[in-house]
Amino acid sequence: LEIAKDTLLKFDFLLDLSTLAQNDTCYKNMLDLMGLAPNEQTPPQHDMKGIGTGEEIAFSREEYRKLNLLDIELYEYAQRIITHDCEFYSVVKARMDFDK
Repeated sequence: LEIAKDTLLKFDFLLDLSTLAQNDTCYKNMLDLMGLAPNEQTPPQHDMKGIGTGEEIAFSREEYRKLNLLDIELYEYAQRIITHDCEFYSVVKARMDFDK
């Protein structure tokens, strides 16, 4: 777990795609500062071609959580990094916009 946490700290930025809509301003700021701002005119297309298997999960939610405690801890650690980075990138973006 500690090796994984250290590895996360070496990344320039982290994006959690599962919360992209919730952190829209943050991600736009980060992408803009990297020169990768999305084109607002043409949003990306996704055709939803995946088909579920319809299988039932053999574990209860609590059993599944217990099996993934290290993953959950790493995810929560990554979320703290993302929150910190969002605050930082928002300040940097505001200062860059102010200087224009």
